[in-house]
Amino acid sequence: MYDPVKDGVAKTATSVVYDEIAPPDALRELVHCFWRLRTVTDLDADFTLHAMPDACVNLLCNQRDTRIAGLVAPKPVTAAILVDLDHIRSVGDMAEVAGLSPRQLQRALQATTGFAPHDLLKVLRLQHSFRRDYLMSFADQSHFTRSFRTLTGYTPARFDRTFDV
Repeated sequence: MYDPVKDGVAKTATSVVYDEIAPPDALRELVHCFWRLRTVTDLDADFTLHAMPDACVNLLCNQRDTRIAGLVAPKPVTAAILVDLDHIRSVGDMAEVAGLSPRQLQRALQATTGFAPHDLLKVLRLQHSFRRDYLMSFADQSHFTRSFRTLTGYTPARFDRTFDV
């Protein structure tokens, strides 16, 4: 299953706690996790969560809100791509895995994720770079650094110094 990295919490944020909770079995195929961001003391300054591009949709709700099951639905095209992610190197590969033409894929992904196929591929490569050698997804270090900065606003080194991901 696709496992996106958590959003960036500044390493200096000692009064902010980020938790992830596994979804119930009935939602496991549709929901990666439930997450909670909370403060443990009053904050001296505003807190900013640096959202990482991950091709996931975050639904904000009250912790007692039981309507979550009605808010999520299977997305077969996205699911096919995420299941076969290790073998996808291009938009053509993505279309083939999804069983669609490139144009059909573009329409389907735009409707379900808001990303064009190439942009989704960039996001998924970035996500993979957190879990394995970046050269498996990028041509070289400068390609990785340029893509990383475009997607996050930080160089990899500055991001690593600033955020706990």
